[in-house]
Amino acid sequence: MVGSEHIDRAAEGDLDALAHLDALGLLLGADEEAEAYVERLRALERNIAGMDMDLAARGCFEVEGVTVRGDRRIPPALFGEADAVTEALYGFRIDWVPGFFINPRFSLLFGGCAFYFYPDFFALFIIRKAFERRQRWLIYDRRELLAHELCHVARIGLGSRLFEETFAYRTSPSRFRRAAGSALRSPADTFAFLGCTLLLLVAQVARTLFLPALPIYPFWGLIGLVTVFLGLRHARLRRTFQRALDRAAQLAPDAAPAVLFRATDEEILDLAATPGPQDAAEWFAERCGESLRWQVIRHRFREWQPPSQAPAPADAVAPGQEPVPGFDHSLHPGGDAPERGDLGQGNQDKEPFGQPRVGDHESREGQAGTPHEQHVDVQDPPLPGAVQGGSPQQALGPQAQGEEIRT
Repeated sequence: MVGSEHIDRAAEGDLDALAHLDALGLLLGADEEAEAYVERLRALERNIAGMDMDLAARGCFEVEGVTVRGDRRIPPALFGEADAVTEALYGFRIDWVPGFFINPRFSLLFGGCAFYFYPDFFALFIIRKAFERRQRWLIYDRRELLAHELCHVARIGLGSRLFEETFAYRTSPSRFRRAAGSALRSPADTFAFLGCTLLLLVAQVARTLFLPALPIYPFWGLIGLVTVFLGLRHARLRRTFQRALDRAAQLAPDAAPAVLFRATDEEILDLAATPGPQDAAEWFAERCGESLRWQVIRHRFREWQPPSQAPAPADAVAPGQEPVPGFDHSLHPGGDAPERGDLGQGNQDKEPFGQPRVGDHESREGQAGTPHEQHVDVQDPPLPGAVQGGSPQQALGPQAQGEEIRT
């Protein structure tokens, strides 16, 4: 599935191997170290190999009461549609999740779902047979459906609840679904809203048939209260997410969504609460010192420099300073050049990702009056060739009882 070489190197803490696995959507868990991570990947490989053996021997495989057939397997080309979306947004491509075309029983409005199993994170897709021949079916779009679920598969080890649907719905080509899709974050939210709506319907029928004096406004009020609660909570979380995205853009200007995608809910809240870029940089350096997952993030998304500080030309020389051949003056603006015996050592002074130069934050405050902040619009541009469609809800489950997400 992945290759034993990369897994063996990951067990030794090799950042190149860990970054390669991260790019395949095999993200490190919230507090996972290399040993536990590798053990999980090997269990995942065993589970998928066992499924393949059943398919080869019997032609079918059963999971949670659903039987899938080997001749109805989703071809890699269809996963490639969703991979283009997830790679552009979050920097990963998943090609190891098995998927099948099937119409389960009682599937009148079924579009697709994924089964997840903890702790080895084995996953399996099923989508409606109609998607074998077409891109859209009713309100559902095949590419959006797969991309949405692939986000859940990649992040399952992070144990997210607050922002899980936010990341998944950002894969949608619909501006409305990207903005409002994550308002219902759990089955409980959906049941509360639909329950109030059903209660209003029952009251209307009862008033029409045998209780003409029954007041209806309390039922409308109940729907209003639930809607206001969900709306205010969603607006608050969106503001928090946007602040965290702004801070991530100051740490990794070209990969802010990908950095946040690999963070837990608590880390997103902590990053959003940092007062300024300097504090965000210090927070990032602290996380990299404590977490292997954040070391992989830093390794994958390159070195960081303060985004407000445009690099000086390589041949820039401060007034009164004589140019020295072979010395990059942009690394020491206004400073003295090294002795000629030190030529070639200038690049060692470049700060690593997450370590800003001393005085940058204060100098920006003195010039502009407020710390520099870069704002990243929470709305992504429409994805090329994407078609509007529906997205499923996520569910997670224990090892003994995998749960499904049904649309």
